[in-house]
This record gives sequence, structure tokens and C-alpha cells, in this order.
Amino acid sequence: MAEITMKRFEPEVHDTIRLPRAACPEEVGVPGDAVRAFVESLEENNFRYHSLFILRAGKVAAECHRYPFSPDMPHIMYSISKSVTACAVGLAIEEGYLTLDTSIAEVFPEYVPENDAEAFGEIKVRNLLNMTSGKFPSYMANKTKGEWIRQFANSKWYAKPGEKFKYINENPYMLCAMLCRLTGMTVTEFLTFIARIRGFGGRKARERVEAALEKARLTNVARQTIDTLSKGYRQRTCFAQAILHDPQVLIMDEPTDGL
Repeated sequence: MAEITMKRFEPEVHDTIRLPRAACPEEVGVPGDAVRAFVESLEENNFRYHSLFILRAGKVAAECHRYPFSPDMPHIMYSISKSVTACAVGLAIEEGYLTLDTSIAEVFPEYVPENDAEAFGEIKVRNLLNMTSGKFPSYMANKTKGEWIRQFANSKWYAKPGEKFKYINENPYMLCAMLCRLTGMTVTEFLTFIARIRGFGGRKARERVEAALEKARLTNVARQTIDTLSKGYRQRTCFAQAILHDPQVLIMDEPTDGL
């Protein structure tokens, strides 16, 4: 049998966005022995991880990719929005909008069930983050009517808050809803924020925002806060931020859901 030589593909990476690598983990205060022990523990316990990436002080302290995976291999990102939401909550906590002990009832008093106010008041930000809210919305509930907060509030209990883990998609949704209400961003402010993240500023940012508003037909709600929008308009807002930087390819997951 002929020998096949495998050559690893090295993708071209722009120098301005490539993260600098530390010479060793200890350079940025990460014990190399701890990293090695962690990877060995993953292997011993048969965890099916694809890669490991440790970033500290603006540098990559450690990185590894478990065969057959590699840095250039595309991955399907399941539930990545939960990680992004958790990061957003952390930023909001740092900026003083809420704490880990802020309850849903404090932010949405109008949704507190009259016959269940005490128990509902015990659901805190920390419970939503670690999937221990205790609430179990029905899988069969109509998710297209924009009533997720009310459905969550009136759903049955499977445990007391903080008592038992259960993977519930409505938990991160409630965190997003809380952030929307507490930060009070309008559609225009949100898109302007996205424009800045994408590297646009001044007149160019305004032009991009105005174009996205028009394409997504959001001009009539441009000054409304996002938490006051219907589900349809919220999805239009998501679409607007996705096209704001004029991407060559746009992949949409269930774009007409709720419309």
C-alpha cells in the first residue's frame, strides 16, 4: 500500500486579529503542570472534547486540539448563545446593572404569578445561569406568540430554585430579557453598538445603521427599546445586526420563526 503524506493546512490569518501566544503558560501566570493535569484528567475520564484554549492577559497561555480536530476545522456551534449571554451578564454585573442575586420578580414585577409570588421571587440570576431555576416550561407551548416571559412565569415547577439542574432554553432567554429591560437599549443604539464592534465609526457607522434599519424595515421602531418590541420586530433587529457589516455569506437558523 502506498504511503500517504498528510500535510496540515495552515489558514492565512490577518496579523491584526491573531492572538499573541505566550512562550509558555507560566509567562502569563498559568501553571503548566495544572494545564497538563487537566488535559490528562479529561482523557482519563473519557471526555469527548475537541479542543482546549486558555487565554490570559491578552495571550494564549495553552492550546491543544484532540485528534482528528484541528484549528482550521469548521465546527457546528451548539448552544453558543448561552455562552455569549453569560458573558453579557458578566459585563452587566460589572457595570452595575444587576447582581447574581437579582431576581426575575425585581425586573418583571408584572409577570409575578399572584398565587406563587414567594417561590417565583426566589429565582435569581445565578439560578438562570446555572440552569437551576426550578421552572419547566412545556415543550408543547406555542413559542411563536412572543409570550415566553409569561409562559416561563406560569410554568410548572420541577424543583425549588437552586436545588436541581435541568437544561431549559428559557433560562438564558430570561437573562436576555432582563438585560434588555435593565440596559434599555433602543434599536438604533443596539445597531450602533454592533457597528462599533465591527470597526465602523462616525459617519460610516451611521450610514451602516441607517441602511440596516431600512433593509430590515425597522425605521418605524428605531427609537423603541428592544424589550418593548414584538417577537417579529426583535427578529428583524437580529437580522439587521447580522447584515450591518455586509457579510459575503449569511447563514440563518429558522429566520421566519414567529413571523
